[in-house]
Amino acid sequence: GPWSPNKELDLTPCFEHGIIVPVLNILFIGLAFYRLRKLEVLYAFPSFYTKTVVFWVKLILASVNAGAAIFELLLTAAILPPSKTFNVFTVGLLIQSVTYLVAIRLHYYEQTKARKPSDVLL
Repeated sequence: GPWSPNKELDLTPCFEHGIIVPVLNILFIGLAFYRLRKLEVLYAFPSFYTKTVVFWVKLILASVNAGAAIFELLLTAAILPPSKTFNVFTVGLLIQSVTYLVAIRLHYYEQTKARKPSDVLL
């Protein structure tokens, strides 16, 4: 860990899990919701144009990522005592789980409604 009498102080894991990753995930969530609001008003393409193998692979991979993040969050919450459940790591996992769930919805709308896709998400 970062605190050890045998090693120099290393705040990299705390900084990464406490600041860098959650801030980037929150930024992604905000921008994704902005993009989703723009896409929700568009009409969907016919399904034979949009329901491709690549589309289903992206949705499956995004769902597996979301499931793994939620499983890790639940496992971490179950292992830790209730007094230590709310910490930087579990809050980061919660934000990460929400990020993956938003990404699934964004994948769907990018494939079915976007006239000009923004970027590859996965």
